[in-house]
Amino acid sequence: MVIESWAKAEKLGAEKVGIVLFKNIFKLAPEALQLFSFKDKPNLYESKELRKHGLSVVTTVGRAVSGLSDIDSLVPVLRRLGRTHAKRGILPDHYPIVGKALINTLKAGLKTEFSPPVRQAWEDVYKIITDTMIGEHYSNPELVSDELTQNRIELVQSSWERVMELGDEAVGGVVFRHLFELNPSLFNLFSFS
Repeated sequence: MVIESWAKAEKLGAEKVGIVLFKNIFKLAPEALQLFSFKDKPNLYESKELRKHGLSVVTTVGRAVSGLSDIDSLVPVLRRLGRTHAKRGILPDHYPIVGKALINTLKAGLKTEFSPPVRQAWEDVYKIITDTMIGEHYSNPELVSDELTQNRIELVQSSWERVMELGDEAVGGVVFRHLFELNPSLFNLFSFS
């Protein structure tokens, strides 16, 4: 059912399906947009970056669906893809959002052909795929934290900019107050004690 329904979805056009998928992702989780390099593009859904990424995701889903007939070959591919996602800052909590967005995309595209049994088949397959992708990538920090992702760098920079809008003195005062609340003996280390 998954293979047959995906073949019908692909006939709608991979780029179109990709755009609808991302619309559904950002409708369910608007904050997810911050994970992508195209987050600041004007006319987001017309941007070549989102279209290209959407096409890539749909192509990858297509490969995964095709690989369902050879699970032994598919599993290592999914594990590598999961590791890549973990390194890019994608968390296990993101997978159900994408799954729901995928289901909504298929439902919109296939209409009545997306019957309850087809939906259940997709939900079952998606769970197995995500469980395989997530694997142990999040329980072993060495697999995830060996590089600082661009997304993490941007999040730190943008949050620090927002904090610094309060001013140097205000931020410094708050930092020292919390520092001395956590460990009052540190106060004696400073000349202003």
